[in-house]
Amino acid sequence: MRGIPLGVGQIFACGALGPSLLILGAVLLYSPLLAAHALLGSAVGTLAGLSMAVRHASLYSGLSGFNGALGCMAVGGLFFTFSWRTHLFAIASAFLSAYADIALSNLLGTVGLPACSWAATLTATLMLLLTGSLATYRIPIGQVMAPEHNLRSHSQWEAGNAADRETTDV
Repeated sequence: MRGIPLGVGQIFACGALGPSLLILGAVLLYSPLLAAHALLGSAVGTLAGLSMAVRHASLYSGLSGFNGALGCMAVGGLFFTFSWRTHLFAIASAFLSAYADIALSNLLGTVGLPACSWAATLTATLMLLLTGSLATYRIPIGQVMAPEHNLRSHSQWEAGNAADRETTDV
């Protein structure tokens, strides 16, 4: 249980519980939605680590959860407008980030290199490249702000498009 908030702290290379809780509090002040996704992603990453039988030190120190937290935050409101679909994709992204982290750690560990946050970056990039129903929720890179602001802007943008469709002016 202690590894879940430590997973959020490990994003900033913090291995102690107190500073990790301060980091989580700062994220909560910035965006409650991002803080919820950070905790959810860290929990999912820890569960993925448990399912792959990673070392207990990685679970307890939060190292197995930080890529899940990053992946979940990226898809859960930062680069995509929050909805129930993007929330489910955020959970899937957390799993994919955690499993990719395990794979990259094993692969790069043989030559003495750390995996760092490559797994979350790769997963978020793959999610951004997806087309289909998820593409409608994508936020242009120049307009990325806090998830709550993105949600308001997206609803205003949809309302503007609906008004444009109703007018018959040429």
